[in-house]
Amino acid sequence: QEISKKAKQETRQETASAGSDNSWLTSAGMQKAMKGVVNGLNETLKNRKEQPRDSSTPKRSADRSTPKPSAARKAIREAFSPLRNVAKSANDWVMKPPQRSSSGPSRPSFEAPSLSGVDWQNGLGLVAIGVLIGVCLLFLARRFLNHRQQLEQEQTALKQMAFQLRTREDVVRAYHLITSRWPSSVAKWWPHQLATPAMASAVPDRREPLAVLTELYEQARYLPPDAELTDAQIESARNAIQQCLAL
Repeated sequence: QEISKKAKQETRQETASAGSDNSWLTSAGMQKAMKGVVNGLNETLKNRKEQPRDSSTPKRSADRSTPKPSAARKAIREAFSPLRNVAKSANDWVMKPPQRSSSGPSRPSFEAPSLSGVDWQNGLGLVAIGVLIGVCLLFLARRFLNHRQQLEQEQTALKQMAFQLRTREDVVRAYHLITSRWPSSVAKWWPHQLATPAMASAVPDRREPLAVLTELYEQARYLPPDAELTDAQIESARNAIQQCLAL
């Protein structure tokens, strides 16, 4: 309707300007009228095209510039979905129990159980610990046997010394051997005043022979170089040594 009204107005203007001589009926007048109608149509279409572009363009740019939160989360989820799939497949592969082939008749299996790397390490550790304990026990047993053998040899030597006691030097040597091999711990550097009470307190039933042997030891140790013990003293020392050794 707007187009037709505008065309009529332009036509009326053309007819008014043409005058009363009816020049609009000529070919030039008709072309000019048609040209005005076409220009009006073009201008109207142009205005309509420009109006929706101006109103809709900012809205579209705003929509594109600010994506919705749901779309952002969806994009992040899609980006990490390959990693999630790989992790899930690896976990399924590790946790999946070994499958046995069901083809063919089932037969009794006599295969030895397979050991994993961790089981092998634990087994080797236990074997190493067992070997170490065995070596320690063997060492301790050998040391105990050697010590016992040494004690037996010294005991035998003391027995022989008790029967072969002849001089004052034999009495001094016998006392030192007895103190070094007594059940209680007696240091070698202890004087007899400390060693004898310690030995007597450790073995109370040997107190009297220890006192006799200690007295004879003092005489044999501190007598003049040219003095010797009497035969009675040697015999008393021999009896005291035998009683100390429980012979």
